[in-house]
Amino acid sequence: MSKYPLILDGAMGTELLRMGIELPLPLWSAVANETCSNKVYDIHREYIEKGADVLTTNSFRTTPYAYQKAGFSKKDALFKSEINLKNSVSIAKKAVSENQLIAGSIAPIEDCYSPEIYPGDTKLINSMECVINWFHQSEVDIILFETMGNAHEISRIISINNYDLPVWLSLILKDKNHLLDGTHLYELLETLSTSKIEMLLLNCNTIQLTLEALYTIKRYWTGSWGVYPNLGINNPEIDGKIEQIISNETWRYNVNEILIEKPAVIGACCGSTPEHIRIIKELIESQTVD
Repeated sequence: MSKYPLILDGAMGTELLRMGIELPLPLWSAVANETCSNKVYDIHREYIEKGADVLTTNSFRTTPYAYQKAGFSKKDALFKSEINLKNSVSIAKKAVSENQLIAGSIAPIEDCYSPEIYPGDTKLINSMECVINWFHQSEVDIILFETMGNAHEISRIISINNYDLPVWLSLILKDKNHLLDGTHLYELLETLSTSKIEMLLLNCNTIQLTLEALYTIKRYWTGSWGVYPNLGINNPEIDGKIEQIISNETWRYNVNEILIEKPAVIGACCGSTPEHIRIIKELIESQTVD
């Protein structure tokens, strides 16, 4: 791990929405890998130019399960999701230089904000094992499970044995002490302490909740940690849209508060733009100079 925090990139889906690109559910931003891959590339490049050290692949919904929900047969869903996921990696690889890492993004099997509709272990494992294998074949640097809010789903994910890459796990919270499904963070982090998780993160929580939860994370987690909050006054809608984001001044102040706590990774989630990543880079550089 570098001496100073790695900078994770910002949002992809809300940036595409801002450009007027339609992202229908359940595939959401995955459709852009096929319909406007140039826009995905451009967004990746902007994040790099503003200081990102880690690019996240635009693969949040490129799972066989998501494609079956979209109406494809089991065979076609498997074929389409593999092509789309590997395309997302190719786009990211074209955007990076030798200095950036690529994190293969994996979303919860179902909607991020509804952990109660978990479809069961069989569907999870069948889908996730494929996705993990494809990321290994594509030679990404990190496997990144994002916006995970169901403790049972997390337990099944960490029990999968075919990881030959660093695994980062990012959580979405109900409040500062509880995962979105209500599981106490102490209970979850105790389980994770003996797992293969190399980086624990918080993502898509508001900046206020992120700051509140840092103290819980630091109390119960002894490993490396990081955060990438959303920019909303409130959490995004189910389709990723955010009605109102915090000001740049508020973002700057709160990022500085996070940096004081010495994260290993810091970035931004829904509602963020390359400008928010630039602010992170600027603050880190100012601390380095000091």
